[in-house]
Amino acid sequence: MSGITHPDTARVLRDIAGERERQVNKNWTRDHDDHHDTDTLVRLSASYARRQGKGKAPGYFDRERLVQAAALLVAAVEAMDRREARDVE
Repeated sequence: MSGITHPDTARVLRDIAGERERQVNKNWTRDHDDHHDTDTLVRLSASYARRQGKGKAPGYFDRERLVQAAALLVAAVEAMDRREARDVE
């Protein structure tokens, strides 16, 4: 991730990239993602982001869930890019 200089940003992006790889290794592969439309992946991401931990106050957001949600958004963008590349060929 060249060009990222702020340590906070670098950490978050590393965590998102690591989560994305974890998802792929759990059989939520890029091929699997390509079978879903963008709307489905974005809605799933929103669902992950909104889930609250048991007993947590309204408005509480769990960092791990937000990282998972961000990785799902990355999956959506990757799938869009692959669809566009196929359309160009």
